[in-house]
Amino acid sequence: MIRNSLDLNTIFTTTVCEVGEVLQIYQADIVRYLPERGIWLNLADYRRNPGMPSGLGLEIPDAGNSIAAQLKQGQIVEIEDYQQYDDEANRPLRAIYTYGGNWLHIPLWGEGQVWGCLSLNRAVGQKWQSAEIELARAIADQLAIAIQQANLYQQAQRELAERQRAEVALQQLNQELEQRVHQRTAQLQLALSTAGMGLWEWNMLDDTQVWSPENYALLGFCADEWGQVLDLDGTVLSPYPTYPLFLERVHPEDREHLVQAQDRALASRSLYELEYRIVFPDGTIRWRYNRGSYLFDQQGQPFKLMGICMDITQRKQAEAALRQSEEQFRTIFDNAPIAISLARVTDLHLERVNQAHRELLGYSEEDLKTLTALDITYPEDVNQDVELVEQMKRDERSSFQMEKRFIKKNGDLIWATLTAALIRDPDGQPLYSMGMIVDITEQKQAELALRSSEARFQRLAANIPGVICQFKITADGVQSFPYMSDSASQILGLTPAQIQRDLDSLFSRIHPGDQAALQQSILCSMQTLQPWKWEGRYIKPDGTLRWLQGMSNPERQPNGDVIWDGVVFDVSDRVQVKQTLQRQFEREKLLRTVTQHIHQAINLQDILTIVVTETRQMLQCDRVVVYRFHEDWSGSFVTESVGDRWVKLVDEDTCTVWQDTYLQETQGGRYRNHESLVVPDIYAAGHHACYIEILEQFQIRAYIIVPIFVGDTLWGLLGTYQNSGSRQ
Repeated sequence: MIRNSLDLNTIFTTTVCEVGEVLQIYQADIVRYLPERGIWLNLADYRRNPGMPSGLGLEIPDAGNSIAAQLKQGQIVEIEDYQQYDDEANRPLRAIYTYGGNWLHIPLWGEGQVWGCLSLNRAVGQKWQSAEIELARAIADQLAIAIQQANLYQQAQRELAERQRAEVALQQLNQELEQRVHQRTAQLQLALSTAGMGLWEWNMLDDTQVWSPENYALLGFCADEWGQVLDLDGTVLSPYPTYPLFLERVHPEDREHLVQAQDRALASRSLYELEYRIVFPDGTIRWRYNRGSYLFDQQGQPFKLMGICMDITQRKQAEAALRQSEEQFRTIFDNAPIAISLARVTDLHLERVNQAHRELLGYSEEDLKTLTALDITYPEDVNQDVELVEQMKRDERSSFQMEKRFIKKNGDLIWATLTAALIRDPDGQPLYSMGMIVDITEQKQAELALRSSEARFQRLAANIPGVICQFKITADGVQSFPYMSDSASQILGLTPAQIQRDLDSLFSRIHPGDQAALQQSILCSMQTLQPWKWEGRYIKPDGTLRWLQGMSNPERQPNGDVIWDGVVFDVSDRVQVKQTLQRQFEREKLLRTVTQHIHQAINLQDILTIVVTETRQMLQCDRVVVYRFHEDWSGSFVTESVGDRWVKLVDEDTCTVWQDTYLQETQGGRYRNHESLVVPDIYAAGHHACYIEILEQFQIRAYIIVPIFVGDTLWGLLGTYQNSGSRQ
């Protein structure tokens, strides 16, 4: 109808009336922007209620007008209440539209600039839906086209001389505008399809209906290019949509509600809204939302019913799921075995608690009506509690957990773990803090007792002259020290952390001669679960050799691991005393044996043989010899006791001569002064190379040489040698 007239007044009057009736709104205006005058002029208006004030001819200033600025940028402006605009430019509007309402302003464009706007007003609280906005935008586009066409027509009348050029320009413009219409129509169609929304109208004069393509689909029908109603198999059911076809799809239980809603809307000349069910041929049930209104002629008779429809099945399913979820939440909340509370985030007032909460703290429902979560919190814990709730409100965390003290009704304190989470409304605003409380009073008491016990243990460990440790071998053979006292630093030269981080740092320092015995003792104890006991040598990081003694009791765990709890002592002093006593005993034994054999011997050679034999046996060395000085202080080896693997220096046919003139030149050297010589390693003693060559000839690596005196005369030397390696 807009496009059928070239008279702007007719176009404007028709547009505002049709839009007002179709959308069932309070008011519709067309406003023209006159930049040369700096105003916006109301050219046409529609009022649903004749008693409502008219804005026709109203001039609204453009300067300083924030609404006008948005429209000139091509923006659709939605305003809930004009009273919120306190600028000078909109004062005329506030004076007229005192009744409020939700406004929608759509810019009208012409020749690349804003021409004016289409302004729509509906009741307060009724939001503009996206489909309605798209429909209003399409109407605005059609109106803009009509305005431009009318302007062109008037221009053509005024400029008959340029008719041909004007007709060509008009044709080109029409093509462009038609393309825009097609684009807007396609956009509207896409919006309706995306929203699952359909349009329909019922002409009551000839009892015919018009459905949008979406409406066919929402009712479980198909349509061909002529608009015939088809079933899903393509069979023609009707050459055009009819009310009986529509009513047939409505669920039997909802048909009467639908008819009654339409009758009430007709009687009251108002809009009707209804949610009802649609039954598809395969039995599938879908929920549908309908909103419609009647159009009346000048005599007040209804001639058309128009409306929109939308599939709301997902929303209905979501609502059902929400109700079920809420019911499940109430059941879980009320019957949970742990204490649960709901507190308002604004003031932490306790809105609701479950039975377990009341039993734990002793407060009745009546008591809790006047209490907040902070009222039942121990004062020292309040600040932390409040700060954590504030962090949730600021989206810095979604939940928190803390240990805090609660005050029971009888005044007692309990320790509890509070786990809190934020509950928000659909818009994301914080509503409640839900807290779950677990009583840990006994655990706290146990922790206190454990800390006290641990302190006593640490004092005990610090005062025991040994390393207290726990050693573990898992079922798959992995070894570790779960615990080791700090005394390890002093006794072992390694910190507990070093040993726990690298087990080899400890075991690699066991003397090579004792490592096999250590591993065998551990293996035997693990297999038999008999107490472990070991004594051996340990080389500290500074090179000091210490004797260690360890003892512990093994225990096999349910998972197959074996754990030893025990202690390791430094027994170097005791071992040294024992070794000293042992050496003293062996020396005395050797002297007794040698003395006894000497007394039994009849000549010097027998005596010397006894001495070297008994000495090598006692000292467990590789060679013992007697070296005799001659009158010129040269000398020779006269008696020897040597192992089978070493070259003999003295036998029946050989008497080795020591190729060293030092003793001859010095007439016995240091030995004349009753001094002895001990060399643990010839390569570390600082000997000259020529002397080392002599020692290497005799396979000597370590040695001890002591003088033999007869009265005051140096008779010779007794030498003990270790050929296999160095010796301490």
